[in-house]
Formats: sequence, C-alpha cells, structure tokens
Amino acid sequence: MSRKSVRPLVAVAVALAALLASAPGAEAKKSDELWLRFENAKPGKPIKHPVNSGKSHRVVITVKKAKHGKVIARKAKPTKSRVADFPNYAAGGSAPHAVIAVLPGGKKDPLNPRKRPFAFGADFRIDDAAIAPRDDGNNLIQRGFYGEVPQYKIQVDKGYIECRVKGSQGDVFLRSADPVSSRYWYRVSCAVSRAAAGKDVTLTVNRLTKRGRVVPVETVTENAVLGRVKIAKKRPLTIGGRLRDNLSMPSRVEQFNGRVDNAFFRIN
Repeated sequence: MSRKSVRPLVAVAVALAALLASAPGAEAKKSDELWLRFENAKPGKPIKHPVNSGKSHRVVITVKKAKHGKVIARKAKPTKSRVADFPNYAAGGSAPHAVIAVLPGGKKDPLNPRKRPFAFGADFRIDDAAIAPRDDGNNLIQRGFYGEVPQYKIQVDKGYIECRVKGSQGDVFLRSADPVSSRYWYRVSCAVSRAAAGKDVTLTVNRLTKRGRVVPVETVTENAVLGRVKIAKKRPLTIGGRLRDNLSMPSRVEQFNGRVDNAFFRIN
C-alpha cells in the first residue's frame, strides 16, 4: 500500500475516534451536576472528604467504610489526576468495604433525572482478581436498587461492563461485547437521550492510553419507553458499591475492586 493511500485512512480513523470519544456522556465536565475528582487528597493517604468539581455544589459527599476498608488516593497518568483506589477483592464476611455516597444538600435534587435526558459514568481500572467468575459484581456508579423503580447503574460483572436504566414504564439493560482487561484504564458512560419514540440509551466504552489519549472501544444503543426516572431524595448516589438509604452497608455491597476517577452525573 502506498503512502498516499494510507494518509486518507489515517485521517478517517482519527475523525472516527474523535466522533466516538465525544459521544453523549462520554467524559466528565465542569458543567456536570456532579464531577468527582480527588485532587484534594494526598497520594497514599485515605480519601476522607471528596469534593464535587461540578456546577452543583449543593451535595453532601461522604465515605462509608466497614471491616477496615479504605479509599486511598493514588496518582494515575491516564486520567491525568489523582484517583480513588477501592479495597482489594477478598472473599468471606471479613472482606473490607468502602463506598462513596453522594446526597442532595439542599431542597432540590440535582441528581434526579425525572423525564429529562441525562448521563452518568466514570473512569476506572479494575483489579485482576475482581474479573474472576467468583466476584459477582463490581458496582461502579449507581442510584437505586435492582428490584425497585427507578434505577440507573453501571457495573462490571464477571469482566463485562453493564448499564441499566429503569423508569416507571420500562427498563434497558446494555452489556459490552468484550470483557475488560485489568491492564487498562477505561472511560465508560451511559446516556439517556430523546428519540422519535421513547428514549435512546447509549453505553459508551473507551480505553485510555498511558498518556491519557482516548481510544474508542464500542458504543451500544437501545431504544425503550422508560417513563419517569424519579428517585427518592433520601436515596444516595454511590460510587464503588451499594448502600442503604441510611448509608449502612447491605449484606451484598458488590464492592468495586480497583481504581476510579471522574465519576459524574449530568442533566442534558
């Protein structure tokens, strides 16, 4: 193949990568209602007071812990910032747990979509042990529980990224075609957008290089009638696992084992 024929293909590939990387909800922004970064934490030390870098500062953010679990600040080149390192995988009742909880801090609930288009997601690198079949859930970011209405959630289950959005009239469940690797950082998001009928729900998976460049992996979209995604104000948005409304830990925390950065929620 001549150089003249290679250049147009490279240009097309670059343009396609930029288009997919800029898909709705693919990356956290300052204008988001919630954008969790960890720049105020000292590397190697426990994260105690995560800060919202988004536009809605009327949220309360806490770290809930059990069995000596901690969220430790680390440095990471792919995200170009400090990140949150959640507890390592461990089997049995003595496994350490740590989950970040976010609740509205004022009269309004900036984390409640209702009928509006919205997006949520995070950057992550999962631990190798967490991909094993015995680990049945690594909850990345969520609000609401599976058996209730409503819910929005992203998790890594047996190595596959999954997104679920459930409203008053229906739900959507999306799953990545290929499993993730513990070698890489990923940027994942789930976006609910307007459509001619119902809503389009899009799962976007990108990979981050060591220098932070975005490499598109896949985009999955499904159309559905969701209805209202209206969540009780007392219900926390959580990063890294599940919590009850009183912020206590259930019997199955579904602890995320790995590193997380740039968790976000956005009303579009």
